Amino acid sequence: SLVLHFELQALASPPTLRRLVAGGQDTLAVKLAKCLSVDMQGVLIVHLKDLGMYKSAHQAVRTLGLEASFPEVRRLHLEASLLKLGGRQQWDVAVGIAGADQHLQLHLYTVMLEAGELERALHLHHSC
Repeated sequence: SLVLHFELQALASPPTLRRLVAGGQDTLAVKLAKCLSVDMQGVLIVHLKDLGMYKSAHQAVRTLGLEASFPEVRRLHLEASLLKLGGRQQWDVAVGIAGADQHLQLHLYTVMLEAGELERALHLHHSC
């Protein structure tokens, strides 16, 4: 067990976490981070955020129990989700995700306007 601890410490560096993420192994990076200090976990989350990998960052925050340290990650993830749904014209799903959250409703309103969905945006605005 002590050998494993020292081997993990040798692997436990920001460059290792970044390489895992770059290789599409963000789930593995989170599993590794789970065994590391809160500071190292934070390095991973910031890196995922910087790459715009908001869904992965949100999952990492939840898995590592760092919601209080990174409250903005949930919002970033949901905003990105609304944008993707808008790009696919899945407005009803997007409205459901925005729910009663005024910030997300405003974001969705903007997404709708940018997509040329004036009528939907006005309907959303009047229903809130």
